[in-house]
Amino acid sequence: MKWIGQHIFDFPVRIKNKLYDDSASAGTSDQVLTSTGGGIRWKTLSTLEGSDKHYTHTQNSVSDEWSVVHNLGKHPNVTCVLDNGYEFVPHVEHVDANNLTIYLSAPDRGKAYCN
Repeated sequence: MKWIGQHIFDFPVRIKNKLYDDSASAGTSDQVLTSTGGGIRWKTLSTLEGSDKHYTHTQNSVSDEWSVVHNLGKHPNVTCVLDNGYEFVPHVEHVDANNLTIYLSAPDRGKAYCN
């Protein structure tokens, strides 16, 4: 089950086009959406390094289940980018505060950004 705004989805959500913040910006590579308290804005990950832990997982083998040991001590948000450049928010199961499993609809490889 996923909460997005005031809607509940109990299926994987895929975003195939650009995602815009409240200033109509689509953001750039290596940015994440952050809350401003009154809306959402894109922020560059490097500006968040001192304020929050993050981890990048590289999945080299083709699989529809990626086991990620991130050791962040929290349940991070996850964004994936496949080798073909397709970016999406995956279906994630948090095993505990340091491990998670990503489920894909078809076997693939790429990177998972945990924040």
